[in-house]
Amino acid sequence: MRNDGDTYILKQLYGYPFLDLIAEDFELKIILPEGATDIKYEIPFSVDSKRNDLTFSYLDTLGRPTVILNKKLVTDYHNQDFYISY
Repeated sequence: MRNDGDTYILKQLYGYPFLDLIAEDFELKIILPEGATDIKYEIPFSVDSKRNDLTFSYLDTLGRPTVILNKKLVTDYHNQDFYISY
């Protein structure tokens, strides 16, 4: 989804499509387009760790910015929308 000018916003569901299931150690990786800068994210609950990394794929020169979110004991409650802007 495009917001204004040069800012893009990704709205995505955090979690997984299974009901009544607990993930003991859940890791979510969001790989953004190469050259994405000024990355900000809004998550409606706390996560255990957040880190940024680079992912390289075919024909990448700089790498794609990757946001990695880790949370323990993810349940149905955590199936909520979060936002990443870049």
